[in-house]
Amino acid sequence: MREVRNRYEIFLKVCETGNFTKAAEALNYTQSGISQMMAGLEEELGVQLFARAKKVGVLTDNGQRLIPYIREMVNQKEKLRQAAGSDTVTEIELVGLCTGICVLSNAILCKAAFPEADVSVDAACCACVTPASHDTALVAMELCQIEVRNKGGEPWRK
Repeated sequence: MREVRNRYEIFLKVCETGNFTKAAEALNYTQSGISQMMAGLEEELGVQLFARAKKVGVLTDNGQRLIPYIREMVNQKEKLRQAAGSDTVTEIELVGLCTGICVLSNAILCKAAFPEADVSVDAACCACVTPASHDTALVAMELCQIEVRNKGGEPWRK
């Protein structure tokens, strides 16, 4: 049985091996499955990561620039798993300073690391540069099945 991996881990394996076929072999996936996941990651991020030519994934400048950030996300996910130990995580509530950067990225990491856990964010304990960017981040979290509590009840809105 193969280990389930997310798009970010697969992206790093493609970078490490130099092409989709070798990454697929290393991860026990099909080449087309790897290609589809990378296309999905490109769509998610809104940038082209690879210049494709005959199953070879040559990194674009965008892809090269994102490697350290993606590596950090994968490392943080592993740290979350280790911190959780063998105990089952059932609920995670996040509060933070910047809704659009810290809270959003951590909420998505928590949801990825603990897909069965109820992940929630207390909007009243968060803010962003503008109310519009705060609201956009909250909507993005809701689209990722993250519960947003106290939306509209932020003290700074009054």
